[in-house]
Amino acid sequence: MRRINWKTKLIALFISLSCIIYFGHYLIFNDYKYIFRILIAQLGFLPISTLLVTFVLNKLLSNRQKKERLNKLNMVIGTFFSEVGTELLKKVTKFQVDIDKKEQDFRISDKWTKKDFKNLKSNISNKNFELKFESKDVKVLKEFLMNKRSFMLTLLQNPNLLEHQSFTDLLWAIFHLTEELANRQEVDSLSKDDLEHIGGDVSRVYKILILEWINYVEHLQNDYPYLFSLAVRTNPFDKNAKAEIK
Repeated sequence: MRRINWKTKLIALFISLSCIIYFGHYLIFNDYKYIFRILIAQLGFLPISTLLVTFVLNKLLSNRQKKERLNKLNMVIGTFFSEVGTELLKKVTKFQVDIDKKEQDFRISDKWTKKDFKNLKSNISNKNFELKFESKDVKVLKEFLMNKRSFMLTLLQNPNLLEHQSFTDLLWAIFHLTEELANRQEVDSLSKDDLEHIGGDVSRVYKILILEWINYVEHLQNDYPYLFSLAVRTNPFDKNAKAEIK
């Protein structure tokens, strides 16, 4: 014999309670016409009630849940920059040919507005970075990324990353670069063509990493001013940046 599930029992309970209440009303007031009018009025409001619950209330709950997931994701992104991102930026900015000319563009401060961040991201999106490095620089980069490999794998296991496509793309770009370097035994003596190939992978990582760093700093300015202050004082694009407050 098939057991009745709890949902069916709950539906039967609510219908029974409604019938009991209406029947009790009839026994007390002996006015079935009033019960009928109320029943029709309630049925008329039912579609509106369903609409409010389905679209409005569910939308509010969905937005709240999405905000909570994004907050958790921003914590993951913050951990990434603390462990990998900021240091990786410092290493790669040394390879940028015109970094001295562009350094001023990244002097983010607490006076920056949404427009300033938007303009900077727009400039970065339309820019191709010219990087120049040697085999010895590749060796340093390889050692750094290999040491962070386990941490990066842990990040990819976080389901909240599905909410942030660009950050996921960044992780995959870093993983690709790491694998390219890991499969080269002698990075001290790479050919010119191989250096150019590695340079393309580094440039891809660099561009996405800068954009994610800007987004992260903007998020800190809006929600965590004390962390924003530290991010500004340790700006990877500022050669003279120091955590100590002058």
